[in-house]
Amino acid sequence: MRRQPARAAGVGLLTAGLCGCASASVATWSLTEAPEPSDTTLSLLVSETACASGQSPEGRIEEPEVDYQREAVVITVRVRAAGMSGHCEGHPGAPYVLELAEPLGTRALLDGGREPAVAVSPPP
Repeated sequence: MRRQPARAAGVGLLTAGLCGCASASVATWSLTEAPEPSDTTLSLLVSETACASGQSPEGRIEEPEVDYQREAVVITVRVRAAGMSGHCEGHPGAPYVLELAEPLGTRALLDGGREPAVAVSPPP
């Protein structure tokens, strides 16, 4: 089992520590497109679980941790706090493009932001 930070491309990339925000909390994610076995790029929609006063997590998503296992790829996403005491109203997700270090193959995708990790299905 290998764990490594993933590389992000385009949308949502910010280096941790650029803002003076509080620590990050675990987020959940879903797929916005069905991946092929040869894909090394995943299109995600990241949903913050912490209270954020209705703000999207865009611009506060940290580099995900990706655990490459034989049967699955477990992706854990964290979002830096909005820097304020947030109200717990609903808030939109944020698009995020994730670059994998190797093709997905036939492995399942698991959301490591849930305990235990949950299989993520492609959108209909």
